[in-house]
Amino acid sequence: MTTAGNAFVGGNYKLSKRDLTKLPALVNTTLQRFRQSKETAMNTSQMKPEKNHAGARDRRRVSVSDALDAIGKVKSELPSATVFEHGSLQVKMYRPGTEDMQSPHTRDEVYFVVNGSGWFVNGAERHPFQSGDMLFVPAGIKHRFEQYTDDFCTWVVFYGPEGGEEAPTG
Repeated sequence: MTTAGNAFVGGNYKLSKRDLTKLPALVNTTLQRFRQSKETAMNTSQMKPEKNHAGARDRRRVSVSDALDAIGKVKSELPSATVFEHGSLQVKMYRPGTEDMQSPHTRDEVYFVVNGSGWFVNGAERHPFQSGDMLFVPAGIKHRFEQYTDDFCTWVVFYGPEGGEEAPTG
């Protein structure tokens, strides 16, 4: 992915810096479509109510600073903190130490890189990443960040049913 003026360009995608500000609305629209889908097998009793875990004063907004503060309060081996939940959506901030020790997850996930750069292993693929990139990992796929800068941190968005969503065929 490269920067071209005010746009991030990579593969078949072009994402302007202005588009990055639209990500919360995009996530909300995607979540609404997911809920309306008749194909979903999720039971609504398993959906979590809206909750801001970061202690932010705005219940539907979490800043990077609030999320990084939340990581500092977590006492676990994995340096991440859940900062927001709504329905099947779970948003975390992740800031690994010297080595990324995560294992495959049971749900689909999307990373939005906030700071830093390095290499990302996603199944059999390995490619560079930098601030502003979006990385998708299907449920159950081995993945990790490698050779990342000291300032690296990323939003992690988990969504959908256990086992991940099935891609349409045809």
